[in-house]
Amino acid sequence: MLLTATFGDGHMQVASALREVFHSRGVEVMEVNPWQTTHPAFAKAGQLLYEWTSRFFPRVYGASYNWTRKIPPSHWFWRMLRIFSHKVWRAVVQYQPDAVLQLFPDHGLAVRQSQPMHALVGIVLTDFGVHAHWFHARADLYFLPHSSLLQEARKFNRQGETFVTGIPLRRQFWLGEEGPLEGEGTFTEDG
Repeated sequence: MLLTATFGDGHMQVASALREVFHSRGVEVMEVNPWQTTHPAFAKAGQLLYEWTSRFFPRVYGASYNWTRKIPPSHWFWRMLRIFSHKVWRAVVQYQPDAVLQLFPDHGLAVRQSQPMHALVGIVLTDFGVHAHWFHARADLYFLPHSSLLQEARKFNRQGETFVTGIPLRRQFWLGEEGPLEGEGTFTEDG
């Protein structure tokens, strides 16, 4: 299961790249946009707000990003935002995936700490910066785009294993017929 969001195109592009690789290997993939399925009107308003602030008021967007980037994952602010993605649990219970990959920072899976989670939960950071909102207590694995983020990620990651994998790329960006030079479908430090 891929957890996506339409806030910025990068999350959707990573979902497309992962879906393509998984399908080529016979893996069934389901995509869930927790914000869109829970509150479509709020998700649309949030998407428009993101697009307008990042395009026309980048300093405002940057200030809000910097203000929230160091807020600890257990802070009330992130718990409050969970209400906008509660349907993620319904999808996990309904489809019983073997693995859930979050491609957007969201704490929806952290809502029910007492309920057992049988799926492996991985978080694929689709940004070249560490933000506290990517981290939560349910994650088993973190996939970072670059090794320069390891030290900062350790401040927020308390139990999940961390791997530097690059950012997954769609096949059209691969080099040669067999895939990219290093790794399969990822952008590596060496390019």
